[in-house]
Amino acid sequence: MPRTSNTDKIQRLKELIARLNGGQEVALRDFTIATNLQQRKAFKTMWQEQMEIRRQLKNKPKSITEYEKKLKKALLANGRYEARKSSSKQRKMGVKAEGLFEEAIERLSDLLAEDENYRQWFDRDIVFGAYGNIDINPEQMPRVITSKSFDNLNKDGARNNFGLKTKAELKAEILEKVLAEVTFEMASDTEKAKIEDKEQQQSIKLKEMLKDLKARK
Repeated sequence: MPRTSNTDKIQRLKELIARLNGGQEVALRDFTIATNLQQRKAFKTMWQEQMEIRRQLKNKPKSITEYEKKLKKALLANGRYEARKSSSKQRKMGVKAEGLFEEAIERLSDLLAEDENYRQWFDRDIVFGAYGNIDINPEQMPRVITSKSFDNLNKDGARNNFGLKTKAELKAEILEKVLAEVTFEMASDTEKAKIEDKEQQQSIKLKEMLKDLKARK
């Protein structure tokens, strides 16, 4: 492909990436022209993986939904208690709410004992005990990351904990790779050597980090 064609392609790729990152749509035709068959297959595979993440988030584990139900009961009871603080039944309602919060905490403790991986479903690090961050009040009760509660501390939990991405983000990732490949093709031998050396150094650093993480376990 002539050098001028690559220059035009780089400009077009940058425009498409900017549109995607800016929240705009990129037509299927434009995406198809900018990519080859292998790259489009990669996009399809990535989107299938994202669909699986969405199914996983929709069909939460039974233990997680059980905790959510217990927490909801505790929050409702606490709401009734807060609404009737001047009532003669105040103390009784407060005790009931506390008991339900304790039941929710117990279920939370049990499910984490079942599987530590369940931690990724929650909006915060969970630490039990006297110096922990869990207590019998609405603000200090962990929320599942899909919760719409104002007390959810990690509203982007699906993205942060599960790697949820939009189609636009995946398209941008693919086009970024295409851009890198085209830019590399246009580079001089000296520039290519510098790029390859940088990638090699990054690979070495990554391997060292993984080795260090394994050593700490």
